[in-house]
Formats: sequence, structure tokens, C-alpha cells
Amino acid sequence: MNREGILAALCGLLTLVIIHYAYWLNIHTPGVLAAVYQCNPYFEGCVSVSRAARSGPGLLWFKLVMLPCALMIAVSWRNVGAWMAGIMPGWEKSRLWTVRLGMVGAVALVFYVIFLGTEGEVYSWLRRYGVVFFFGMTALAQLLVARLVWAAFGVLKGWLASLFVVLVSLQWVTGVFSVLKRLIFDNPDLIDRLENMAEWLMILLMSLGFILMGLFLCNQQTRKPASY
Repeated sequence: MNREGILAALCGLLTLVIIHYAYWLNIHTPGVLAAVYQCNPYFEGCVSVSRAARSGPGLLWFKLVMLPCALMIAVSWRNVGAWMAGIMPGWEKSRLWTVRLGMVGAVALVFYVIFLGTEGEVYSWLRRYGVVFFFGMTALAQLLVARLVWAAFGVLKGWLASLFVVLVSLQWVTGVFSVLKRLIFDNPDLIDRLENMAEWLMILLMSLGFILMGLFLCNQQTRKPASY
């Protein structure tokens, strides 16, 4: 195990833990979340990630954990970039874009966390586009990592490579479905629920992606493949 790999894995683990803990805490604090927002969000979509954590005691814990976590994510993307340079030295452009997109996503996450729970049109805009840019840039960065993993190791040459490619593919299937849902359905309540479900699933898949990237950084077999 190395520090770079542990840091990347912690990014994913902390994100999953604090989001679910904030939601659980707000559910069990009287007067914070109405009964309509209490369900299994992955299958029922009754609440968005933002709604689950943007008030009550869950908000404080969410900010305390996610602000340093955003910094950890930025550092982890730099470490992933260095790992990519060692695995595929000829992929310099891909490496640079991976790091840049990941950094933009981390900065967007900072804005989202800072302004979560605030009021006003400007603050609402910053929250909304903060989470959009975090999802979009992180998904693109992980896609570039998956492309390198596919080229360097082959999707059938190890469970880490296979699982990472599958996770990233599921991210994009979820994202595309979320964009197209309004063209498929016309029930506003159903659309909202599907959007919430997609948001929770994207967070889950991206967090697991960070955990797997941490394992890549820790696993010596994925540091210099036979084709290196």
C-alpha cells in the first residue's frame, strides 16, 4: 500500500460514508426531513443528494468532511496523472486532460459544498452548476482513465481493469439516460424521481471509481504492465 493509493481510495470511501450519514442523521432529527423525503433513494428516488444533506445537522457534517475531501480529490488526480505517465508515457495529452478535468471537477465540488444550504438566486446557481460540473468533469476524467486502463492492461487481463471499465461504462449509461429521460417520460413526478435515482447512482459509481483508482495506485502489477 502507498499513500497515493490510500488517499484516492479515501476520497471515494469518505464521499459515500458522509452522504449516507448526513441523510441518515437528517432523517432521525425531528423536523428536518419530511416523511416524503424518507425512502431508499436508489430505488424510490424520493430525495436528491442535495435535499438529503442541505439542512439540519447533516449539513454541518457534510461540509466538514467534503471540503477537505475535495482537496484530497484534487491531489489524487495529480497522483493519478503521475501514475498514467508511468504506465503509458506516450499518452501525454490524455494524461494532461485527465488531470485538468479532474481538477475542474474538484473546484466545482468546493463551490457546491460551500454554497449548499444557502439561499438566493446566485447561491442557487452556484450550487446547481457546481454539482453539474463536478459530475461532468469527474465522469470525463474517469473515462480517460478507463481508456488508458483498457489500452494498457486489456479489459480481460485483471479484475481491477475489468471492474473499473464496467463502473465507468455504467456511469455514462446512467448519465445519458438522465439526459434523455424527459424525451421518454412525461410524468413530472416520475422524471424527478428518476433524476434523483440517477444522482445517487452516479455518486456511488464515481466513489467506487476513486476506490478502484486507489487500488491501481497501490497494486504493483498495475504500475508497469508487460507491454510497458
